Amino acid sequence: MEKKSKVKSQKSKLTEGEVVHVANLAHLALAPKEIKKIRDQLSEVLDYVKILQQVDTVKIVPTSQVTGLKDVFREDSVQPSLSVKDSLSESKNSEGEKFKVKSIFQ
Repeated sequence: MEKKSKVKSQKSKLTEGEVVHVANLAHLALAPKEIKKIRDQLSEVLDYVKILQQVDTVKIVPTSQVTGLKDVFREDSVQPSLSVKDSLSESKNSEGEKFKVKSIFQ
């Protein structure tokens, strides 16, 4: 059984021009059929946001996180690691004490 929202929502319908404008801001090139699909999807998102905006949050305390953790970082400490010889032992290509890889810049 589908729950009906007690909050009234007015249906949003973005124009194709608005979708093209948002796409341009995001540097997205959209095909004409993508514009219609995205217009419908964004309109649904806006409808949902309108519903959320009507929720009474006056008595809700603002929060920035909910885990209660204060510091999840550990102290840095020097630990034993592989020697250069062991590190390079499985390498397909090395030169001296370095990994040799193909150039990615021209």
